Amino acid sequence: MERTTINLRDDMQELARLRDLVDALGRKQGWSAQVLGDVQLALEESATNVIHYAFRTGGAAPALAGEHEFAVRLDCTGEELTVELEDDGPPFDPLALPPPDFESPLEEMRVGGWGIHLVRQVMDETAYRRQDGKNLLILKKRLTGTAR
Repeated sequence: MERTTINLRDDMQELARLRDLVDALGRKQGWSAQVLGDVQLALEESATNVIHYAFRTGGAAPALAGEHEFAVRLDCTGEELTVELEDDGPPFDPLALPPPDFESPLEEMRVGGWGIHLVRQVMDETAYRRQDGKNLLILKKRLTGTAR
């Protein structure tokens, strides 16, 4: 098993560090291009949500002052990758968002929720829990024997 943790600031420029880490892990573990692309997409969407929403105003809670960090942990067994994104922002379960309404005309579609929809599509399992005063988003991807 290979375990890696990276702490990221709430800054979009930090996504490059995360992308580089995942690329290196995927090369080392021999992931297919499809798996690597799926994991990169899921992590970029999930980390972007943390950066944009976990510590900013606009939600139910006020912005948290100062610079913040959040952790991304990757555990790779060779057969499965488990990713945990942990932040200390206000409680928020992104998986509770309803799926996008694909039947509505484009101008009537709800803004938001598309990123987590993509995450659900490319990962094999998604879960959320509030633990020790922190948001914990858990993503799992099978690395072998899958078409996805």
